[in-house]
Amino acid sequence: MPGGTRGFDPGRLRALRGDRGLTQAELAKGVGVRRTYLVQWERLGGRATAPTAPMLRRLADVLQVRPCDLTCIEPEQALLSDLRAWAGLSQPDLARALQVPETTLSAVERGQRPLHASLAERLTVYLGVTVDEIQRAYDLARQGSVDSAG
Repeated sequence: MPGGTRGFDPGRLRALRGDRGLTQAELAKGVGVRRTYLVQWERLGGRATAPTAPMLRRLADVLQVRPCDLTCIEPEQALLSDLRAWAGLSQPDLARALQVPETTLSAVERGQRPLHASLAERLTVYLGVTVDEIQRAYDLARQGSVDSAG
């Protein structure tokens, strides 16, 4: 799902939109996209992709929910890339903000490079979560990285 948010749940988007009494056209206007994008996200079939991180954040803001509420990923199971997406940041944007190479951030997100305390502290500012949440997300990625290598 290139460019799309991991774990995006089209059913949750449809349900939340319905709960708010919004039409597809109204939600699309609130988010600032064409209705056709919203239709694709709600169907998520064929070649359609999930919304990007910034778009997921805008959807959540308009629907007045947390971005994770639009995914099937529980916060305790979030990876660093999920926390970044929920903050509405693309990987290049976060790397620029942190002033680190995108390749470094990518490797840290995959658990293939050490997460230093100073970087974890800086991530809290941009991701809006605690150091403990960042460490847990990193540990999950690291565990997945080790599991897939073995």
